[in-house]
This record gives sequence, structure tokens and C-alpha cells, in this order.
Amino acid sequence: MIYLLGIPLCIMLMPWVLARYVFVMPQTRKLTYRQGAGYLWAAAVLFVAAFFVPAIPISNETDTFSQHLVRGGVVGGLLFWYAVYVYRVRFSRWWQEPLALFFFVSGLGVANELLELFVTKAGITNTDGSDVWWDLLANTCGAALTLAVVYLARYLKHL
Repeated sequence: MIYLLGIPLCIMLMPWVLARYVFVMPQTRKLTYRQGAGYLWAAAVLFVAAFFVPAIPISNETDTFSQHLVRGGVVGGLLFWYAVYVYRVRFSRWWQEPLALFFFVSGLGVANELLELFVTKAGITNTDGSDVWWDLLANTCGAALTLAVVYLARYLKHL
């Protein structure tokens, strides 16, 4: 239950705290909570909704691929575009945005896997570490799905 409430609260508050007080830049000094909050709300709601996504067994090694696709890739993608919005990042080449998204989501995925290793080795809980590569693949697929939706939205906006 704490996981179901704690992580969405961190998703909602931590990026704003980091942008406002830790990684401070001239444009983030004036940052209000409403700026970019739509990305954070969507990420928090999708994180909780991912628990209700049906588990689709794509292999005998994992049954959480569909949940990681949403929780890792899509939520990570939304946090990426929050950071792009807040820091007003502009990409000069077509390939830079997808590559930065891949690195961002992959970094979050690796951090999650290291956290799972830590809580297992510390005896806090027992997580099955045999599906690490499937989790990272699911994160990448979720990021690609999010990128496709963002590109489609941009295309439809310019029509």
C-alpha cells in the first residue's frame, strides 16, 4: 500500500523540488507547481494504473512485461518530457530527442533494478531478479510507444 501511494507522491513532488531547489537554473527559479504539472499528474496516474494492467506472459521468464511497459517506459517518458519542458531543452537534430529519451528511461530502469537488488540483499523484501533484461526491454518499448504518441500529437497539432 505504501508503494502504491508513496511512489506517485514522489512522482508528483520530487521533480518539482529538484527543479526548484536542487538543479536550479534561471528558468526554474520562477517555476510554479502548475508549470508542467500535467506531465506529473499523468505519470502518477499511469503508475497506479499499471498495477491493474493485465499481466501478459510473453515468456516463461517474465509475466510483468506489460506492467513494466507502462510503469517504466511510459511513466519514464512522461518524466522525461517534464524535464524537457521545465529546462526548456531544445534538440537541434532529429535523432537527439529519441536518444535522450532512451538514455533517460534506461537510467531509470537501471536505478530500479539496483533498488530491487538492494532491497533483496538487505532482506527488506524478496524480488525475483531473473527478469532484468525483460524489464529493460519493456522500459524501452514503453518509451518508444510514448515517443510515437508524442510525435503523433505534434503532427496533429500542426495540421
